[in-house]
Amino acid sequence: MTRTMTLAHRAEVLDDHMNDSNWKKLLDMPGVLCRKFQKAEVMSAKAAAYFASLCSSIKEEHRATWEEEIAYAESRRLVDITAMDIMHARAAEPAPSALAVVEDVHTVQQDEWIQQGLRLEAKQIEIQDKVRRLAKYPREDDQKAIETDRAALRSRLDVFVVLASKLGLAASVTHFVDDETPTNAFDDIDIEGAADPPPPTQATASLSSAEVPAPELIVLGLPSAMHQCSQSSRAAELRLRQSHADALLQNLRELIAEKSFHYSHIMRVARERQSGLGHGLHLAD
Repeated sequence: MTRTMTLAHRAEVLDDHMNDSNWKKLLDMPGVLCRKFQKAEVMSAKAAAYFASLCSSIKEEHRATWEEEIAYAESRRLVDITAMDIMHARAAEPAPSALAVVEDVHTVQQDEWIQQGLRLEAKQIEIQDKVRRLAKYPREDDQKAIETDRAALRSRLDVFVVLASKLGLAASVTHFVDDETPTNAFDDIDIEGAADPPPPTQATASLSSAEVPAPELIVLGLPSAMHQCSQSSRAAELRLRQSHADALLQNLRELIAEKSFHYSHIMRVARERQSGLGHGLHLAD
């Protein structure tokens, strides 16, 4: 508004606006102060009544002790400012009951057991993927590596069963999957003229003729797999599965970010330098 004005005209206009604003504030100030004073009177009466009821619920010796502490803190506030820390609110925490302590311990143990089950499921998926990648007739060294992983998984399953029995979840802890179809049975179903497979080796025969089900095919008896289980246990499993999934997704994001940085700052720069060097050599020729 004052952009096209001269300096003197601009100063006069701004002074007029400021004076008008101050005059309006001066006229409205008494009404505002009166309303605030009325609210302050009401709040003061409420605060006085609350303070009186609070003092009546406190023992006289406690109130005398608090007043002495406050007086001492105010006398020391200029010398030691930490003396005023006594004014901070200090609420006494009630001691937990014995039942609450037992339930808390049981919840922690149950969460640890469920987390162990989730780790076992991840190991089972890892072994299943290894078996699938070995094709129909793996080498003897690969078969030995698989058997080593299975032995370690069986021992961990035994520990899982023991922990379940301690928590009172021994019923239907694990059961076996009745699935005789191999995971790679339909890999070559659409390939015409596929050559006949070679005869099975001794390692493969031992794998197919095993009487004990493979540990990676065992379904763990977590709360979600039990017919009779409390809703709190199932809710705990769902919460832990969600947190486990969030951790895996975060790990995946970090890996993608690392690969993206590696490509944009290393591989692309190297390719540009290589292409520039080749172009320079071509011009030199």
